[in-house]
Amino acid sequence: MRISIFLLFFCLFSLMAENSHSQNARVTINRSDAPLESILNEIESQTDYLFIYKEDVNVKMRKSIHVSSKPVAEVLSILLAESSVAYKMAGNHIILTRNAALAAQQQKLGIAGTVTDASGEVLIGVSVLIKGSGQGTVTDLDGNFSLAANMGDILQFSYTGYIPQEIKLKDNHSLSIVLKEDVKSLDEVVVVAYGTQTKRAVTGAMETLDFDKLSDVPVAQFTQKMQGQIAGVQVNQGTGVPGQGMNVRIRGAASLSTGSNPLYVVDGFPIVGDINDINPNEIESMTILKDAAATSLYGSRAAFGVVLIQTKGAKAGKTNISFNAYMGVQNVPQKGRPEMMNGTEWAQFKKESYEDLGQSVPTAFQNPSQYGKGHDWYAAMLRSAMIQDYNVSVSTVV
Repeated sequence: MRISIFLLFFCLFSLMAENSHSQNARVTINRSDAPLESILNEIESQTDYLFIYKEDVNVKMRKSIHVSSKPVAEVLSILLAESSVAYKMAGNHIILTRNAALAAQQQKLGIAGTVTDASGEVLIGVSVLIKGSGQGTVTDLDGNFSLAANMGDILQFSYTGYIPQEIKLKDNHSLSIVLKEDVKSLDEVVVVAYGTQTKRAVTGAMETLDFDKLSDVPVAQFTQKMQGQIAGVQVNQGTGVPGQGMNVRIRGAASLSTGSNPLYVVDGFPIVGDINDINPNEIESMTILKDAAATSLYGSRAAFGVVLIQTKGAKAGKTNISFNAYMGVQNVPQKGRPEMMNGTEWAQFKKESYEDLGQSVPTAFQNPSQYGKGHDWYAAMLRSAMIQDYNVSVSTVV
């Protein structure tokens, strides 16, 4: 009887100590416009808490939070405020549930509106996106749009040559949006084949990428810096071969007999062959000619678009010395790796497969537990690797 009472008090004391330790846990997080799931993972990494939730809990919503050494309960209250997610703490577990009452208030609303310019002319093809969701639409021939969104969502309006605008949905179901011209952008000078023009004078489909704004992107190939930067241009990894170049598709893959790569023109000279050897730190700007009008300048070689590359050059009376370096560590994260069987599980699998087939089990598989965990061959394949790059350039005019 005394032993039972002792065990009971011991369990109660352990539970109280565990809860006390959990409640005193503090976290420091600085995240902007990040998925909720990613922030929850960071809380788990800094504490002993484990989050539990069902599929109906929206952990893909994007949140921003900046706290320093705050209790987990206070952080969650800030993080989940004005969302359809509620939480409950149970020991070292935090249970996330769908807040039905708040979710009912955030039911999809039918939003409609019109987009015009400063003079009142309707704008056709304006991109209307729900920020952070990837859902959206475009305006029709009358400048009208309609889509379903939640109360409190932010709509992003963007159109070539105009300043992007964001609107937070409140009680308005009908919106009148006026976009202002981006005068600075329209007056920029761009390279067009054998000459230059201002953007407002260009009638073809084209995009310009300023590489000075991408100097902090730690990649070895200039095509990697293009990823996600230019609308309508697909840049992806074709193979897993180390050092293999990226595939660039401007006008899709529309040929069975020829390649679908664009024509690269470096400082006015068309380049044939591997273009990925160009040092991205030597590129000043890049212009993408998307439409078929480029064939009038470069012929059939431009059937799949043209990439005009302008490299950095020396300026009279000025000596420029530039140094660019980065260093980091590359590894394959645990999340996303395939779950492999250990030695015992593999031997058990082989044993059961022989038994299912009605065959005698070989001696090697009759006692699966003898193999223990075995050797993790997948982990042996991978290791953390250093990555570093240094570039120094000097340019002057004598």
